[in-house]
Amino acid sequence: MAVSRRRGRAAGESTAGEIRSVALDLFYKHGFQATTLRHIASRVGIQVGSLYNHITSKGELLFDIMETVMQALLEDQGQVAQEPDVVERMRLLVYHHVRFHGERAKEVFIGNSELRSLNRSSVRGSWRFVMNTSRCFRKNWRTGSGKESFSASMCR
Repeated sequence: MAVSRRRGRAAGESTAGEIRSVALDLFYKHGFQATTLRHIASRVGIQVGSLYNHITSKGELLFDIMETVMQALLEDQGQVAQEPDVVERMRLLVYHHVRFHGERAKEVFIGNSELRSLNRSSVRGSWRFVMNTSRCFRKNWRTGSGKESFSASMCR
């Protein structure tokens, strides 16, 4: 049975997924402001107007990329937070945080460099994710400090 392909798209990969993937690559290489919807559509192999069957705007596409990576980081932290030993939990939180940023470097770079391109509502949404990530580290640091597992001198 032959696998059908359309303009280089693997069978089963959704157009919306390909739009997101292409946008991620172009935002990373050229920045959000320099990337046009025409450029994204061309790389996907569809007409510009057809993009709107899958996205509401370029800004919402950017926020979707950023939100997805932040949600994945919080989910990863949530799994690690189940570790009962606070020292091991903090070690795992740091390890997973660093590993996550290395594995998802393009998305993290876009998230850090393109906050200025989001509308106010999306910035507030992004800020909530950042605060939740920070809260997790602070909570575990306080827990460890209270049990005298950590001290300020350990940071030096």
